[in-house]
Amino acid sequence: MDVHNMKNLAGEFKLARDAQLAGDDQSEFRLPSREDVAGICRRYLDILLPVFFNGASLERGSLNGSSRRYLEELETLLTEQICRAVRFDLRRRGQSAPSELVDCAGKHVAALLDQLP
Repeated sequence: MDVHNMKNLAGEFKLARDAQLAGDDQSEFRLPSREDVAGICRRYLDILLPVFFNGASLERGSLNGSSRRYLEELETLLTEQICRAVRFDLRRRGQSAPSELVDCAGKHVAALLDQLP
């Protein structure tokens, strides 16, 4: 990595860190969140094995609603994390994010979720 790219990367990390310290949850400089990714993994386990990982006794009738709600949450979280990562990478390379980034990420997440068991 050359000096210019290293400075660019350092600048992006600084902006991301400043946004995090300021508590700016809407900043375009947010990095993907380790906590949100862990939440995605927990939600996926809740969907696959609801009684075992959730710990609550669920009736068959409420299981479909719970699973649907978890899938919607997964879709939202995954889309947001993908957008954060792509924005960061594009800025690091001196490019701007396309206006259709959220739609594009959403389509990829929907395709991914279609593959789940």
